Amino acid sequence: MKQMRLPPIWIALGLAALVAGYHFREVFSRSWAFFSDPEQIRQAVQAAGPWGWLVLVLLLILQVFLAFIPGHILMASAGYLYGLWMGILLGWLGLALGGQMAFWLARRFGRPLVIRFVAPALLERWQAFSARQGVLFYTISLILPIFPNDAMCYVAGLSDIPARKFLLANLCGRFIASSVLAALGAYGAEFSPGVWASLAAAVILVMLFWKFFGERFFRLKAKTPPA
Repeated sequence: MKQMRLPPIWIALGLAALVAGYHFREVFSRSWAFFSDPEQIRQAVQAAGPWGWLVLVLLLILQVFLAFIPGHILMASAGYLYGLWMGILLGWLGLALGGQMAFWLARRFGRPLVIRFVAPALLERWQAFSARQGVLFYTISLILPIFPNDAMCYVAGLSDIPARKFLLANLCGRFIASSVLAALGAYGAEFSPGVWASLAAAVILVMLFWKFFGERFFRLKAKTPPA
């Protein structure tokens, strides 16, 4: 497989994440041992004041690489702390950025790097299952809990799916996942009809974009054969 250079934007985002992580190291250290407790996460985010949203996004990015950080609790906390729509946006941003970073790292550095984050047995099983799959498969794999959602970003990076098509799957899948969990955080299990209608409308809009514009916008341009 041909190696790809990591785009400068991802290098810049990685450096920014490291700098921000160092700046908020005390916030992270106070809550690191309590990731299983949603209230501890909420307190850690609130402790950062107006920068709490950035702490939450960085944690969502990190959970793609650190399996012991529960992404579902972070996404629900985003809805609880910032309301439905801002919670969806923050969850979507963090998950999508983390997923793309994992994809590009896997594609750039290959299996030797991926097995540092994903157990080899798990990686082999899902690589075999995912062979020659496309946008729809990876979209579903980033939504349903029967899949190792974050690990699938690495699997995609090692596959032959075009980068633009994985980006489409990542954006759609992460949007739906963050929408459901942010709604749970914002409203608990008691969704009003208006919330259900809003979520349904948002998902339908994403699907319509995918149907009418997604494949056309994200597919790789066909190469012109030599004369």
